[in-house]
Amino acid sequence: KTGPGGLPFPLGYNETVQQVREIVVNYSTTYIDLVLIHYPVNVVNGKNIPTTDISCDTSLPTYSEKQCRLNTWKALVNMYEEGLINAIGVSNYNSTHIQEIIDARLPLPSVNQVSFSPYHGLNKEKCTYGSVKETCGELIEFCKQHSIVFNGYSPFGSGRRAKDMLEEPKLVEIAKRHNVSSAQVVLNWQWSLGIPVNPETASLKHQKENLDIFSFKLSTTEKGVISRLHSTSVITAFD
Repeated sequence: KTGPGGLPFPLGYNETVQQVREIVVNYSTTYIDLVLIHYPVNVVNGKNIPTTDISCDTSLPTYSEKQCRLNTWKALVNMYEEGLINAIGVSNYNSTHIQEIIDARLPLPSVNQVSFSPYHGLNKEKCTYGSVKETCGELIEFCKQHSIVFNGYSPFGSGRRAKDMLEEPKLVEIAKRHNVSSAQVVLNWQWSLGIPVNPETASLKHQKENLDIFSFKLSTTEKGVISRLHSTSVITAFD
């Protein structure tokens, strides 16, 4: 990924080109399979990240959130056309951010990676950054209409959210019914929605479980129960 996220990497045209080239060098390769813009604004912990792109520097009167995104996206497009990247995408973008790319008549992202879990699911409003009313379900449909893969990250939530979710009584009940873990139920549910996920674990046992999610089939009723769990949780990614 390029741009801000867990680390203070800036948005901006030159900065993005530099980050991509550094990734190629650091991994001793000639290309990268997929690069995402990690976040749609040039801030980390609410503070501006220094950048040479005058559209991305929040301290300047030339700052434009929209133009900053477009400049950054143009850099990824150029790196793709140069052959350094096989596919390019975004992360935490809502539909208006993607519409900016459409309106600019630029190539569309291959992927939009957004937080998605039973507690942050289909009917969750404020699905990602800048979303006021847009639900995750609406964002998924928008991506589908434009042939953009919606990739769900943090399928179990994170930190305390993950523990709470995997111990959710309704998930545990469904898991017992199928003789699997609650984590496997969550991943099976997301996959049944056509959403690829990238669960993270350091446990070999859990890694094997996360790959073994196709040996059972959730009923329509069970999928409905999981989809409604968001309304019972107050812990969500952008609250």
